[in-house]
Amino acid sequence: MKGSDIIKIREYKKSVFDVRMMNICAWITIILTYITPYRVNEEGSILFGYPFAFYIRHPLNKSRIPLLSGSLDLLIFIIDLAIIYFAIKLLNMVLHIFKTGDMKWLEK
Repeated sequence: MKGSDIIKIREYKKSVFDVRMMNICAWITIILTYITPYRVNEEGSILFGYPFAFYIRHPLNKSRIPLLSGSLDLLIFIIDLAIIYFAIKLLNMVLHIFKTGDMKWLEK
């Protein structure tokens, strides 16, 4: 494998999945947790997260340690990340089309 082939592979990987944008989406997801309104279920637990609730804060009682009264669902968090990532990716594509008028990707 030549050095130029490695550079092409890196460029392809960079164009398919943008790690920097995923980091930004992770921060957006965490910040939206504090900005968006929360929901309370029947048991009195408070659900945080947007668009799906990934952090649950259970009601406190005397026998429960406050630090352990919450639970994080990583699968739902990853789904939230993916939704926000693809929404931003789609918005970037639409803005690129309006800005440059380049619609070559539609011809494929």
